[in-house]
Amino acid sequence: MKPIKDTKLTDQRDTSSPWDESAIEFISSSHEINAWITSITKTDLIKDTNPFKSSSTLEIYGVLKYTKIVFINIDFQFSGCGIGDFSYFINGGVLSENDDNLMILSISLNQHADFLINNIIKSHKTALDMGKTCSDIRFFKNPGDGEITHAERLNKYTRESRYPITGLVTWDTLESPNLARWARPYVDTAFSMENAPTNPFQQPELTLQEESLVRRR
Repeated sequence: MKPIKDTKLTDQRDTSSPWDESAIEFISSSHEINAWITSITKTDLIKDTNPFKSSSTLEIYGVLKYTKIVFINIDFQFSGCGIGDFSYFINGGVLSENDDNLMILSISLNQHADFLINNIIKSHKTALDMGKTCSDIRFFKNPGDGEITHAERLNKYTRESRYPITGLVTWDTLESPNLARWARPYVDTAFSMENAPTNPFQQPELTLQEESLVRRR
């Protein structure tokens, strides 16, 4: 399963309303939420006690794969049964006037699922090591979940409804960013036989390891 193709982002939010109705409709009508993760910060706190006490917090931020700017934050504070849930809130200009009325898609994952944390961090680190600026993540949900009620629409900053996350996918692809298009997996959307060589041994980037092995013999 491959990440969906990137779509061009344009900030076309309706500033007259704090809730982006079209984005909410897009999310609620779909069975999945696709996003780019752009930043991960892990903070570890160690207290000088006997014995030592330590705690960690993880801050994950990203952008929804959509034709408008919709920011995402991910935390690990979900304490119920299952993978997690999602909801919306309005930032409300807490940090500066420029941040006023930013609708945030908030995803909370199970606080005891360490493997989720490890998978997300590993996937993002691999993407950065490959020269990318973000990593892909996909959350699964039930179609219809995420709709906004009339009562919640009147609320300027928060929504009470939370909807279940039924699954998620991360990608951990080890591949050189300089790999020729013909040498990519043939199922990749970037794959192309254009300018492909008749003899792969003519490609230095593919024969470097082979030549090294020959010199060792």
